[in-house]
Amino acid sequence: MLLVAVTTALALARAPLAPSDEAARALEAALQRSRPALRAAALDLASSANDAALAAAIFPALSDPDEEVRRAALAALGRSTAPNALDALLGRARSGAAELRAHPLELATLLHALGRHADPRSLPALTSDALHSLEPEPLRARILALGRIRTRESVDALVALAHALPFAEEQQVLHELRLSFAVLTGQTPGYTAASLVHWWGEQRASFAVPAELPALAPSLERRWRAAWPERATP
Repeated sequence: MLLVAVTTALALARAPLAPSDEAARALEAALQRSRPALRAAALDLASSANDAALAAAIFPALSDPDEEVRRAALAALGRSTAPNALDALLGRARSGAAELRAHPLELATLLHALGRHADPRSLPALTSDALHSLEPEPLRARILALGRIRTRESVDALVALAHALPFAEEQQVLHELRLSFAVLTGQTPGYTAASLVHWWGEQRASFAVPAELPALAPSLERRWRAAWPERATP
């Protein structure tokens, strides 16, 4: 068993140098293993799934019976730059919305994976059903993912969420709300969600979201880079 795991790891590790179908076949074989830990490990090793064939080999694991394997598949697709990776994540968000409410960690992994792509097409997935998933992990992932999408609509969504959150949940994610707001606008107005809502209401009509990450206070920049260690910008 150890030999098989090592062989799979070696095949995946050399995937960027090998034909994509070879790497995909190695991953497909690994995902047939009976032990969930081995399936999840193979997905973790697929960190360079940057071509369509290898990304497609990950897709079946999105419906794996084991949650840790499903989360590993979502994370791998979040790391992937293959064009079909984001499509698969968006498909999972659409088809599994109700199911994911019962799996907050899996939902948080999906939202974080969407945030890694920083694509405005993810906004519906990041905003719909938001108040049905008030556990801290998906809320934080949702808020930080919105901060990755540099559009006025993303600020609107962030402010709408800040306005709608019940007080207790708001307090649990206030640091993330202020961080993503600062990343998108360069501003940190006040220390409450209400202050963000008020500032945006006054500034929205004339405000243009900066195309690049604005200068942040050192503490905010450290927290942003900690949230997105591999893709701290945009």
